[in-house]
Amino acid sequence: MSDGVFKDKTVKPDDNSLEKVLGRNWILWGKITSHLEENYSPIEKEWKFYNPKSGWVLKMIRKKRNLFFFYPYQDYFRVGFVYGDRAVEAAANYGLREETLVSLREARKYAEGRGISLDIDDDEDVDEVKRLIRLKVDF
Repeated sequence: MSDGVFKDKTVKPDDNSLEKVLGRNWILWGKITSHLEENYSPIEKEWKFYNPKSGWVLKMIRKKRNLFFFYPYQDYFRVGFVYGDRAVEAAANYGLREETLVSLREARKYAEGRGISLDIDDDEDVDEVKRLIRLKVDF
């Protein structure tokens, strides 16, 4: 995994700095945030600085519940989800790609659930994130 790009704990990222870092993938992030606003409002965004390696990470929250984590990197981004047992069992019913299902089923189990992350490179990845969001909201 790459190191995060926003490593200065005293400077919280904003949309301008994020757009510069993500480059062409800024559009893909916009598609995800628009989908959230149109379908799951209200959505809270909370930037957290976890450590110097990851830098600033954005938590997307709905009704006081974490939906996913957004990790910005130079010219791309990653989203990470955590699912409980019921969601993992139901995941096959959400039209997810086989590789996503395998990653989810094989993910190490922690107290908070099984975590998976996806690098977002194109519209197909955005569609997969939308399905993963629906799974998270349902469970």
